[in-house]
Amino acid sequence: MIQIFHITRGFRVVRPIAAALTLGGLAFSAAGQLEGMPESLPRLDGVATIAGLDAPVRLERDVAGVASVRGRSYVDTLRGLGFAHGQDRFFQMDLMRRVSAGRVSELVGSMAVGSDERARRLGFHRVASVVVEQLPPREKAWLVAYAEGVNAALAAAPPAPEYAVLGVTPERFTPRDTVFILLTMFDMLSTRSTLERQTGIMRETLPPPLVAFLRPEVTRFDRPLIGVAYDDRLPPPPVPGPEVIDLRRIAPAPAPVEPAASPVGSNGWAVAGSRTSDGRAILANDPHLMLSVPGIWYRAELTWADGWAGGLTLPGTPAILIGANGHVAWGFTNSAVDVQDLVIVEPDPDDPGRYRTATGWERFEERKEAIAVRGAEPRPVTIRTTRWGPVTGMDHAGRPLALQWTALDADMINFNVLGMAHERTLENAIARLRSWWGPSQNAMVASADGRIGWVLTGYLPTRRGFDGRAPVTRSRIDVGWAGPRAESDRPVLVDPPAGVLFTANNRTVGGPAARGLGDAWELGVRAHRIAERLTPARRLDEADLLAIQLDTRVAVFDLYRDLLLAVVGEDDADPRRMAARAAVAAWGGTADADEPGLWLLDRWRRDLHQAIIGPLVSACREAAPQFVFRSASSEEPVRRILETRPPHLLPPPHADWPSFLRATLDATLRTLVSDDAIATLDRGWGSVNRARIEHPMSRAAPALRPLLDMPASPLAGHAFAVRVMTPRFGASARLVVSPGHESRGILQTPAGQSGHPLSTFYRTGHDAWLNGRVVPFRAGAARHGLTLTPPSTTPPARR
Repeated sequence: MIQIFHITRGFRVVRPIAAALTLGGLAFSAAGQLEGMPESLPRLDGVATIAGLDAPVRLERDVAGVASVRGRSYVDTLRGLGFAHGQDRFFQMDLMRRVSAGRVSELVGSMAVGSDERARRLGFHRVASVVVEQLPPREKAWLVAYAEGVNAALAAAPPAPEYAVLGVTPERFTPRDTVFILLTMFDMLSTRSTLERQTGIMRETLPPPLVAFLRPEVTRFDRPLIGVAYDDRLPPPPVPGPEVIDLRRIAPAPAPVEPAASPVGSNGWAVAGSRTSDGRAILANDPHLMLSVPGIWYRAELTWADGWAGGLTLPGTPAILIGANGHVAWGFTNSAVDVQDLVIVEPDPDDPGRYRTATGWERFEERKEAIAVRGAEPRPVTIRTTRWGPVTGMDHAGRPLALQWTALDADMINFNVLGMAHERTLENAIARLRSWWGPSQNAMVASADGRIGWVLTGYLPTRRGFDGRAPVTRSRIDVGWAGPRAESDRPVLVDPPAGVLFTANNRTVGGPAARGLGDAWELGVRAHRIAERLTPARRLDEADLLAIQLDTRVAVFDLYRDLLLAVVGEDDADPRRMAARAAVAAWGGTADADEPGLWLLDRWRRDLHQAIIGPLVSACREAAPQFVFRSASSEEPVRRILETRPPHLLPPPHADWPSFLRATLDATLRTLVSDDAIATLDRGWGSVNRARIEHPMSRAAPALRPLLDMPASPLAGHAFAVRVMTPRFGASARLVVSPGHESRGILQTPAGQSGHPLSTFYRTGHDAWLNGRVVPFRAGAARHGLTLTPPSTTPPARR
């Protein structure tokens, strides 16, 4: 459940919970774990009450547990949605709100203190309070109604089994908790500050041409929606010459390199009626997040007097966040726009209680808080804040760093996206999305009249005096944020001439205009492949778009296959190399589970990136011992070096590039297989890419893993395939839908609707998601039904 947190800071919470359950005396026998669990299953039929209802609401579930809520008013349907979430996913919601509130340690003990300290320093609990106060009345009413439904569900049944294990009573849900959950999502989708630290170290220790080469603004893989990939105004940087760096003259100690794609991503595209078989616009969206039990999304449909909407909800929030309403369909991919900046704070050497600003010295705001810790004394925390944001740590030179981030300013946040269910036209949907200030997203819309559009959402800061790629001081009046980007400059594209839109966390804006938006785009290989599959050679329908979502082509490895086949000749005498050659020669170019050779190419690529880039950034490691080079765009500089093979960039001690490639391959093979296991080199990709989709408590109760976890199935897909799939990360849903024709749509989700291990809905959607089988977008016939009534209302006759 806590594994829904889909970046590394999420794992900082998963591990403490599992460890606390085991080490803190909470591990228990298989029989003991099951005791009391059946009684905590939610009631699915009959009558229940919710305070605040204006009229009865019907909550039905189909054979897979997909919830359908019908009420007279939209507000009442949100009460019903809250009731369904409270029944099926409350522990998940509780953990999400506690992460942003900095209160996980109350549940699991001291091992989560680090995560809680970070949240307290960021001050999300203060931001959430202000956001709730500033909400427009209609949106505040939605949050209040939703919370009433959640709390009614809590009162109607014993707590979820996790609470019995932890020995605690769940707390009531409040509107502020919805804000906490959305701030948790904001946090998970914003990773720019880590890259900013890295770039700052590189700028201070490496020659500028080398920094520009290793951190390119453009790559050959770029596929922007607006503008060109690159031109004379923004050319790719040249390979640094020996006057910049010459590895023949130094003895570098290579720094660690992590070339893997970032674990934040999604695919999304829309096709206009001009590109479909019958004039309908169709939207496809598969958000890539950490895979967990239960999954992050909850399928639901809402019907009220004058409207309907269905799709994906996020437990803890009162909305269809990705879906359709008969008039428009909408979906998102993370934009990777830079909305975070680290500020180098300059304390007064004569008075450490104040710091330098452009207008003189200013005192730190200081507050003290206490983190409640299960089984231990409260942990005191002292938090310092500047005019730009909280002090979050020190840089490699021991200077304080403050974080300026849109998520930490309530005036840069709104929840306008919650109203998407009410929009009826493409123009109105785009207008709402461009007004939404949340985590910046690529928002795509398709409308029932066959049209499509895209807009970059969120508060987009305008920087002056710096580029935002590395920490800087703010002691000059001409350096800082200068308000939001002008709305007329917000990137938007409606009715594209080609009739298609696609995003895959790649750079969507070409040319110099992208500089004001960021530089941490994912490598554009997925976008390229989607574009190839959307060629105008055929008219498209829902089945075609699902097939694209399941595409496993990984062209990025073609280069490494060709290199290996060139390095290892057909008459090579080394049995390991010959086995590797045979496996790679048999590779078919995809990440299908039975493909041989890919697991070897994947590892060899990583080792080559380490061997080539590590020596070039060795000075960074000397200046900052914790430095690790991470870049989704490292493929570009590595390819440029491999294509040109300059002698001065040949990693020592090798005599030439062929011997370097051969030696690196030998090292990879020694790591992967022993002499007596050479035959295993031809095993399929799925033998190493196996699912680890787990309930966090299964680590404390290994005997119950078959009950709690999803099967450890071989997985087709890769981080560089459209079908992104790794053991813990991948498509958290696959949605394909045409507004007005939702009955022909598709919606797959992993795991199941319920978070209760004994529920029949615990894993109902998993097998279809795993194997890519069609699952209807619309809910099926009702198998269970609850009538929700106000406390004083006599319920109508049951249907």
